[in-house]
Amino acid sequence: MMDKLNLINPQWQGGADIAVLAGTREIEELYLKDAPAARVPVSGNPALTAEHGVLGYREIKQQTLDASGILRGSGAKRVFTVGGSCDADAASILYANEIYRGDLAVLWLDAHGDINAPEESATHLFYGMPVRMLLGGCGAAFADIVPEPMAPRQFVHLGARDLEAAESRFMRRSRMPVIPARGVADLPGAILEALRITGRRHLYVHLDLDVLEPADFPHTAVPVEAGLPLSGLMPLLTALRQKTELVGFGFFEYIPAGAKTGAMEQLVRFGLDL
Repeated sequence: MMDKLNLINPQWQGGADIAVLAGTREIEELYLKDAPAARVPVSGNPALTAEHGVLGYREIKQQTLDASGILRGSGAKRVFTVGGSCDADAASILYANEIYRGDLAVLWLDAHGDINAPEESATHLFYGMPVRMLLGGCGAAFADIVPEPMAPRQFVHLGARDLEAAESRFMRRSRMPVIPARGVADLPGAILEALRITGRRHLYVHLDLDVLEPADFPHTAVPVEAGLPLSGLMPLLTALRQKTELVGFGFFEYIPAGAKTGAMEQLVRFGLDL
């Protein structure tokens, strides 16, 4: 049993983009070389088939089960996760929700909604579905992995600006708060208030790097203009660490920069110091 687990989950099949596998490996080599960490075994086979409306379903499900096994075996109360495509965070969030018995809020920083059901997805790529999976909305595909679905009121979404019509409808119907990446005078204050309204005491922060302004941070797989300024990210994370019971943090969708960057050094240090 341990108090804190650093988990490397290079799962890339969610976006069918093996560049994020290379990105995770670069993070390991440049930033995590001396840090204790558990690594989820991930297939590198580029041939992906669709089942249950999910491309790469078998690999994704097996890797999620493997990650869940590592997490449960650790008994950790706090988790720092590095991936991979953004769906690689699903196991860590499910684990945190399990050990805190539903007393968990999730701040989902992402340019995209990630909330399609398989039948709503034109691409069948799982990186557009992880929030819906956590909510138990992927039908039989992951029902055995999500025996107790999370509730929409546990989520606060920050920075979504590239939403599909089905995602927008679902988020409106479920009253999931969406805070814009720009134009909020006191962004930490707005987020803290939205988190307070969830009624949950513990917080998991999921960071898809495409939430950032591409001109500030181009090293991500699916950049979207008008993102969160890089200068605002660390002050936000620092405020959340100081003012909430932060039990989990993960960042995803990194593609190799080829050398160390100050932004990545800060994010890794934040996670390691969780």
